[in-house]
Amino acid sequence: MNLEHALPPRQPNDPRWDYAIGIAGLPRDAVLWLEVHPASSTGNVAEVLHKLAWLKTWMQGNAPALWRLGRRFGWLATGRVAFRPGSPQRLKVAQHGLVFRARQLDLDQF
Repeated sequence: MNLEHALPPRQPNDPRWDYAIGIAGLPRDAVLWLEVHPASSTGNVAEVLHKLAWLKTWMQGNAPALWRLGRRFGWLATGRVAFRPGSPQRLKVAQHGLVFRARQLDLDQF
């Protein structure tokens, strides 16, 4: 689901998350919440974390059934990545429960 298109444009300036991918699974269904966003600057970390906070607040208030499903949060970086594995930026991303991938994503490994 493309959240930009699925949600009504009541608040067009909200920092909306990009995509929700439903995954049927055992023992329960889950949603992979995926943000496709540049990582060419260390400042991109704050942008994505701001969007993650918005998503969690939106789900709890507007989509409680989605909130109750299993969930994973992912950031698929586009283009050049400005921070290396083990950097403070990558650690901060991981501390917020985000799985970071650069340029491609293998759903079987998520």
